[in-house]
Amino acid sequence: AVMSTIILISGCMDNQTSSDGRRNGLFTEKLLRVWGNGTFRGNYRQFRDRIVSLMPPVQTPNYFVVGAPNAAFEAQNPFKIS
Repeated sequence: AVMSTIILISGCMDNQTSSDGRRNGLFTEKLLRVWGNGTFRGNYRQFRDRIVSLMPPVQTPNYFVVGAPNAAFEAQNPFKIS
């Protein structure tokens, strides 16, 4: 059986509250800014870290891998369809 890999990048840690942004949640607002309509270049961890750099210290987006470890998948540019 083939096991899938899921990367979860959530709006905050379990012990935190997600803040509102101007039009979306603050996490979504910062994610869209970093994503830059597909111009972001880097892997999933770098993507999450860039989002974190724009967030207040009271809200830290989580990064969690579910399923089979897959270094090649984690190294891809986020949201790549292959």
